[in-house]
Amino acid sequence: MKPSEVASLVNIDSKTIRRYIHRGILTAESNARGFDITVLDAELLQARILARKTLERQIKELFVLRDYGTPLDHIKSEYGLIPEDVSNALFLYHFERQGYLEKFGLDDTSDLLLVQEVTARLKVVDPHIPYELAEQGALELHCTNWKGKDRFFPSRASFEAYLGDDIRTIFYNSKEVSDQLGVSVHTTDRIALSNGIGRKLKPGLKQTNYLFTPIL
Repeated sequence: MKPSEVASLVNIDSKTIRRYIHRGILTAESNARGFDITVLDAELLQARILARKTLERQIKELFVLRDYGTPLDHIKSEYGLIPEDVSNALFLYHFERQGYLEKFGLDDTSDLLLVQEVTARLKVVDPHIPYELAEQGALELHCTNWKGKDRFFPSRASFEAYLGDDIRTIFYNSKEVSDQLGVSVHTTDRIALSNGIGRKLKPGLKQTNYLFTPIL
């Protein structure tokens, strides 16, 4: 298949297809006429693009889970996701992430996470949480200057130290637990505080978000 044919199949432009080829995302054979792509490789790319779009809301959490070695079977049992879809989506996310880090002069092999990946893993939407954890000494942030502005990236090693034995465990926040139990978020947090259940997002604070391990 020609790049233009693959582009039509997966519904993206030919320029992107050629970029995928040059970056190793899509396997292609070079010849006098340009590039030739097998139907199998084109269909694999199609599956990866579909999985990436389907898992958009979860991709950053899934990346961190897999980055620390959370088994695909655990992800499947908790989220009902097909392991192949997770792998396909993460394949593309890896390249997207690599391009993003390169923009800041960083590389994908460095001991760094994105702030958005940390918040996704901790089931919070507040982008200030990683910075607050850093202020508490629970998380280390790497600073790089880009276009005159400081950008911060959490350290992988410090995040692993922060989560400890729970580094590979999927968490549920109070809202998710309250939905499953049919009680309010306030009641969930009150029970957690009174009975020492759950993990405090900010250790040492009485009023803080809670994270819960899977409900059996």
